[in-house]
Amino acid sequence: MTRRTRHRRHLMLSRLLVVGLLLALLGAACAVEDDDEDATGGTSGGSSESSGAEEPTTRTTRGVTDDAVKVGGIIAAANFTGAEVGAQARFDRANAEGGVNGRTIEFVGVEDDGNDAAADLAAMERLVQQEEVFALVPNVTSGTNADFPQEANVPLFGWGINPAFCGNPVAFGITGCVTDPNSTRGSNASGKVLAAHFDGNTDQTVAIITDDNDSGRGGVRLIQGSMEDAGFDVVYAEAAIPPPPTTVGDYTPFVNDLLTSDAGGPPDIIILQVSVGAVVGLSNALQPVFDGFVMGPFYDPRLVANPAFEGQGVYTQFLPYEYADENEHVARMIADIEAYDAANGTDTVLSLATAAGYWSADMFLALLEETGEDLTVERLLAASDGWSWEVPGVIGTSTWPANHDEVVPCAALVLVEDGAYVKDQPLTCGEVITLE
Repeated sequence: MTRRTRHRRHLMLSRLLVVGLLLALLGAACAVEDDDEDATGGTSGGSSESSGAEEPTTRTTRGVTDDAVKVGGIIAAANFTGAEVGAQARFDRANAEGGVNGRTIEFVGVEDDGNDAAADLAAMERLVQQEEVFALVPNVTSGTNADFPQEANVPLFGWGINPAFCGNPVAFGITGCVTDPNSTRGSNASGKVLAAHFDGNTDQTVAIITDDNDSGRGGVRLIQGSMEDAGFDVVYAEAAIPPPPTTVGDYTPFVNDLLTSDAGGPPDIIILQVSVGAVVGLSNALQPVFDGFVMGPFYDPRLVANPAFEGQGVYTQFLPYEYADENEHVARMIADIEAYDAANGTDTVLSLATAAGYWSADMFLALLEETGEDLTVERLLAASDGWSWEVPGVIGTSTWPANHDEVVPCAALVLVEDGAYVKDQPLTCGEVITLE
């Protein structure tokens, strides 16, 4: 080797060392680095196809230790109390089974944002910056802040009933992106289950009313598209009800609009896609004056003691508890919640919110498992590329990244009879449709 060759080789090595040092400094500025990575996975329930993507170089390990990963959630307690219990019950079983690849879940609980975007942002900042959670699980609220999770690089797992779950690469909804008011894609599932309830008779008029917020405006488009795809005639579709924390004192004006929506007369079917308080208020006002079929979104045994709910239908995006005798996954969820109650001296209501929290935790655990032992935020997000998740017969299949932008097109239906829920239509999956 000549002196000139040795000099060139020495110069090249020096330049490589400088570049390597700069990359290391940039990486340290962008992420927290764990020097002793012994990361974990989660629960089963997902699958993936390798995308061929390169291994992420940034390593965000906030909330991750050798033997635990810390998470916390946000709920709107007025509508979704119980989601925190569902999540804790699922995490308890995972921890009792040894965690995920040796790492248990440290659940710091949930914050209540009151369906308020400003309060939601403050809650996110506290959980991420002070508690240093790895991910926000569960997220079950209509007030979710869309920007902070991306800016802070914090994954979000919950029920995607807020537009923050739509077009957001760090947000994973158990039923995909549900209520994006700007979406051109929807689901025909709720129309399919309602048509099945009426034995295929869709020659009926439908009025739809929702809360006047982003979730409501997205929801009304989704439901209208689904009903029309099934063949129903939608004569009224409005995001009209003031959302929480606003309290509505008199529902008469809204009821009058509904009862005159079909050419001056009442429609055959009224669909209520509103908050719990509005469901109660509208049902009380409708019960003495409307003889048609009412379908609402809130499955909660505490509601059906009210005679105003008798005969109503409740559609859900995942299989209700009444099917526990037919579905092992629902039966296991109930057993996990009962185990939590026995350990804590509580008596949890088996509500839709409780199930949403439970399945949000299950989805998170499944993606942890898919990620593998070396756990970072970047590797978890990379593992989601081409990954799919479902709970057979309970929640339809979501595939990522597609479901950052689309709803999972599945629904089920129960009826209120004699103050209790009874089976009507099991989980039925339709198709993603184009919304006009």
